[in-house]
Amino acid sequence: MRKNRLSVFAVFLFFCVKTQAQPLRLDQLLDSIAAKNPVAAMYQAKVRAQDEASKGARSWMPPEFSTGFWMTPYNPKHWQRNTEHGEPGMGSYMLSGQQILPNKRRLNAEEAYMKAMSSVTDKEKEFALNALYAQAKKAYYENAIIAKKLSVLEQNEQILQLMLRNIELRHQTGQEPLSAYYRLQAAQGQLQNMQLMLSGQSRQQRILIATLMNSPQAAKLEMDTALNIKELSTYLQNHKPQLNNRSDVLAIGREIELRSLQIKLEETRLLPEFGVRYDHMLAWGGQPWQFSLMGMVRLPLARWSAPMYKAKQESLKWEAVSMQNQQQMILLEAEGMLQSLQTEWEAQREQIKVFEKAILPALRNNFRATRLAYEQNTAELPMLFEAWDQLNTSYLNYWDQVLKMLLLQVELEKILEVK
Repeated sequence: MRKNRLSVFAVFLFFCVKTQAQPLRLDQLLDSIAAKNPVAAMYQAKVRAQDEASKGARSWMPPEFSTGFWMTPYNPKHWQRNTEHGEPGMGSYMLSGQQILPNKRRLNAEEAYMKAMSSVTDKEKEFALNALYAQAKKAYYENAIIAKKLSVLEQNEQILQLMLRNIELRHQTGQEPLSAYYRLQAAQGQLQNMQLMLSGQSRQQRILIATLMNSPQAAKLEMDTALNIKELSTYLQNHKPQLNNRSDVLAIGREIELRSLQIKLEETRLLPEFGVRYDHMLAWGGQPWQFSLMGMVRLPLARWSAPMYKAKQESLKWEAVSMQNQQQMILLEAEGMLQSLQTEWEAQREQIKVFEKAILPALRNNFRATRLAYEQNTAELPMLFEAWDQLNTSYLNYWDQVLKMLLLQVELEKILEVK
């Protein structure tokens, strides 16, 4: 029985370790931000607050009650009945209550307005998350490119070590001066410094990613280095619907609808509202009990109160016009940025193709040929070092160009809100 328990525990531990060892993919990173980042929770709580507030939109005004003496003389002697002259006493104690009956159209307009408020906040949440996604993608790609560069530097360090050992042997036979050995040692030190610098930058990106995920332990996870280079031509050719469906554009559209609902609500404030009042008098001194039942009406159409509501309606109309212009401004700005970034992205992609098809293969072949010539004593060390240095610099430059294209891709995805 104990062996079985130990086996189960061992299997459980194995799967836990295996799960933790899996590299963090980009889609997992974005999902984690949506689930754990406080920004999402903040907007979600705001949406919930607005939805909860809308549940009270159809509430009536509370009833009003009052009580006290009514038409009662200050002199208590007059409260008692005058039996000598047959006159009743004066005064009574009154219980009073009144209730305003709200207009049904106003309640409907109030409910529609309050229920629509959370739709604006929901789109604002999508806009805020889109900005966080772009920030996370940039950190993820920068960390992935750093890993590619570190791999290049590690391979080049191995090549330098082989070259150093070769020079040591040649120096013993007098074929290479000692200065060549020191030159390669300096190059090796520069590689090590670059590795330290890149490792520090990688830690910075991991800390940023962990912060966005709201999980300090994420900084210790292994990050995936896969590069998700997308074919954006489909989005770019038919980008009009994407721009019109951006969350900030839709949020302004919802704001405009909200102003329209608010105008309808203000219109209902000009409608009359009715109420009822009941008074019950408990008389004394031989007087009969009395009551009063009265109807009430509020008339907002009076000339001294109506201008306030009409001015509010006019103000809301012009606010809606301002928002429509703001919406057009955002679309025009996004259109211009999209075209500019698309041109730069396409040019960057062509440069990378030149690197992959022409520059890097030629420099690799040049280094191989120079190394072979050096081994056959038909080439000098400076020629070999220069061939190696060109190849190393070009590889690092290539990854810089790839990162630049990926960052442009992130900006394009941010504008189009492509996750």
